[in-house]
Amino acid sequence: EIYTQNGRGELAATEHAEAQIIDEYLPTPLTDAELADVADTAIAQVAEELGERPAMRQMGQVMKAATAIAAGKADGSRISAAVKARL
Repeated sequence: EIYTQNGRGELAATEHAEAQIIDEYLPTPLTDAELADVADTAIAQVAEELGERPAMRQMGQVMKAATAIAAGKADGSRISAAVKARL
């Protein structure tokens, strides 16, 4: 927008093209609801391994499982917050 406002349409077009290419390769981020499902699934997996529902002591195990499930579609801090809310 700034380039267009200042009469630099060619730079605006370049920036827009670069943004489209980046968007094409970046994974679509998970929504909060999808992230909640990831946390619930990870907790269920760890519970199955332990034979009981995990507590905060097993946060690392749950985070490992949740990070693997999310596969780069969510930031670690978002995953951590979702897991903490459910433990």
